[in-house]
Order: sequence, then structure tokens, then C-alpha cells
Amino acid sequence: MSTQTPSVLWAQRSSADEASKNILYVTIEVLDPIDVKYDLTSSNLKFEANSSDKKIHYNLNIDFFDEVDPENSHVNVTGSHYFMVIRKKTAKEEYWPRLTKEKL
Repeated sequence: MSTQTPSVLWAQRSSADEASKNILYVTIEVLDPIDVKYDLTSSNLKFEANSSDKKIHYNLNIDFFDEVDPENSHVNVTGSHYFMVIRKKTAKEEYWPRLTKEKL
């Protein structure tokens, strides 16, 4: 079984006044996933899954640029896409310069 990093897209909104507009949109795409596991903490997102034919193991580990609020975040699953709406912990007008703690 080979290990691959799944496709990830992200976008963000920022607002110093409205918490509901201080969020990250993260989309993870995996084809025909089974055995899906994900864990969202205040500083990290871990995602693992296998392809239905068990030939590919998907593994993703993101250390966020800044803290997030896992309690007020949620995930929607549609087929092979995992849509995550993740609330940033600190309300700021400035956008994050990147999703990850370290420059990749």
C-alpha cells in the first residue's frame, strides 16, 4: 500500500468584530475513502483514510499557522470531499499569510 497526501484546498475570511466571519474553509479530496479518521485540535489537523481497493493510504498532518477553535468548527462530507469550516480562535482583521505554521 502506498502512502499519499490528499488534495487540499483552503480559503479564509477574517473579521475582528464578527466571530462567524473569522473562519477557514478547508476541503480535503480523497477518492472512494474507507476507514476515515480525522482529529482537529487547537493547533493541528490530522486526517487518514484508505482507498476502497486498499492500494492507497491517505495521510495528512497540518500544523496551523495560528490557533483554531475546534468546538465551533464542523465537517460536512459529500462523496469524496470533506468540507471543513474551522473557526479561528483569535478574531483579527488581518488574514493569515498561509495555512501552515511553517512555510512549505
